[in-house]
Amino acid sequence: MRILIVLLAVCGLAAWSAPAFASEPATQPVDFATVTLRESPNDHLVCPAAYCRAAGTYQIAPRFEIPVAELRSRLDRLLAGEARVTIVSDTPDQLVVEQKSAVLGFVDVIDIRLIALDETAATLAIYSRSNTGYYDFGVNESRVTDWLGTLQAGG
Repeated sequence: MRILIVLLAVCGLAAWSAPAFASEPATQPVDFATVTLRESPNDHLVCPAAYCRAAGTYQIAPRFEIPVAELRSRLDRLLAGEARVTIVSDTPDQLVVEQKSAVLGFVDVIDIRLIALDETAATLAIYSRSNTGYYDFGVNESRVTDWLGTLQAGG
């Protein structure tokens, strides 16, 4: 009985937090120069300084003292180890990834752009956002923070 009550409460919360309509999952890469954060608190953006000019406030991306090809290799290993991840679009320097939540299958969309700073250094831009609802309980920010830590540790 308790399990049924908890499931009904979770479903009610999901219905309450979802907008009247849910946007379709993104399949085209984001243009980081023009991306803007939404009014809802369910997205997180990381960019090199002055890279995401239209976004306003965002987290500054770290500098990796490795070539961009090595950063891509680390990213590929990271994504291969993530649960419920689907790569929707993949070019040498930008990916669009979807990750579904474990319980209700909500889709988050994550755009990742790899940026060569020179032949021995790279950085990236990441825009992670929920596709449904208003609140994400910090999931997108936590995901990006975890992924950056893994990439910095060597992937």
